[in-house]
Amino acid sequence: MRLLLLLATALKCTYAFRGPALAPLAKPPKLLAPPRAAAVAIEADADAPLPRALLPVTLSVFAQMIGEGIAIATLPLHLTRLGAKPVEVALATSFFSVAQMVCCPLLVRRSGGAGGRGQTLCLCLAGATLGNVGIAMSPSVAAIVVCRFLCGAFAASVPVAQAAATELVAPAQAPAALARVAASSQMAVVVGPSCAALLMSAFAAAGVPQAFRLRAVFLTASVFAAGVLGVLARSFQATAAKAQAIASQDEPALKVEQKQVAPTKPAPGILPGVSAQFALRSIALVVGWSLTLSVYCYGLFAPKFMGYDQPQLSATFSAGALTTIAAQVLFPTLVRRIGPHLTSCFGLLTLSLGMASQSIVRAQPLHSLFYLINRAGAGISDTSTATLVARTSPTADARAKNLALIQSTRAAARIFTPVVSGSLFAASCGFRRFPGGLPFLTNAACALLAVPIPLLLRRAERRADAKAKGSGVEQLY
Repeated sequence: MRLLLLLATALKCTYAFRGPALAPLAKPPKLLAPPRAAAVAIEADADAPLPRALLPVTLSVFAQMIGEGIAIATLPLHLTRLGAKPVEVALATSFFSVAQMVCCPLLVRRSGGAGGRGQTLCLCLAGATLGNVGIAMSPSVAAIVVCRFLCGAFAASVPVAQAAATELVAPAQAPAALARVAASSQMAVVVGPSCAALLMSAFAAAGVPQAFRLRAVFLTASVFAAGVLGVLARSFQATAAKAQAIASQDEPALKVEQKQVAPTKPAPGILPGVSAQFALRSIALVVGWSLTLSVYCYGLFAPKFMGYDQPQLSATFSAGALTTIAAQVLFPTLVRRIGPHLTSCFGLLTLSLGMASQSIVRAQPLHSLFYLINRAGAGISDTSTATLVARTSPTADARAKNLALIQSTRAAARIFTPVVSGSLFAASCGFRRFPGGLPFLTNAACALLAVPIPLLLRRAERRADAKAKGSGVEQLY
């Protein structure tokens, strides 16, 4: 029933594709130059409603990530029942991350070509759907590992959607648009395991043998994704011709606007030899590691030292994901009140506080509260990093490229941080004080060390602005 409701929502999104509002997704960024995007929405208020054209973008992210939510929750047990060894289960996860790390920048670069963001979102959803169908039909562990590699190769919907979202709104609305994309991704991760459990119960009641229930779940998710893909593809074809007509009509005005508006300059380095984008990727690495600790390593820590069983662990993970979604709702307000740089600092401080405290405080309910604080800080840090990346990128192509590299950094973190976290956890289990807490305390220290990065970036931007104003005054004389 939920799948039917979601598909009905997807059908409503067709209308959002059939107007010029979605033209940025159907034509290359060269036709949608940053000056025209600013001219269209330069007066937009940060509190104004987001455009309807953003809804299909977030829907494509939700449709792809719900399959990932199902895979994360069910594949380890499914592979084990097929006779997979722990190393083979880990390979399925690692292959996905490796493929995402390598292919994500390539797909995002393609989205800046003639296909546009919308067509690339459709391509990502089609590849993920094909991978999930392959998992449902795979007769062996090796085939499932290959299908997970295929899913990872097309797991670029989030950075493509982030790039599209920043092109659909005014700069003042970019934090809210990016938060909407992040919330869609997190909501899918929450809904995916729940849908898997409900569908498996339904298939059991229908008499489906246990060996085929999870396969049927993946097929059902693929049918939903294919339905969404059909809606997006038809709407994209209708919009592409209209966008081309709009581009040809607006070409003279576009040339005038490009002359009147100066191009954005690249962000200055925060320190000599340290670029802003490199520093922001280091934040993404720390936040990506925190997510590994909050799921993988906490799955080792809580049963051993907190007495959790699987129901308590699943409830904690679901509460953490819901807290991350709530943080995305709060994020635009924080940016309006204190700015994106201080919001990033606040997120890192919150992450550090929650991560360190959950490893030290073992008494309930404080322990669970600090875990939720950690997840909220990670959500704020994640979206604020994307906001600063978009803010410090000079062009639409550079913005898309930098957002893709942030996603690749997170994928790289998922490859090696489980090994690092597991080693630190095993080494600290025998400690007399705070046993098992070493990986959490190490990540908290890294997050604390990253707090000055947004402040240094803000200082560099202010110095560059002051220097530019001084140069302008000198030219007058």
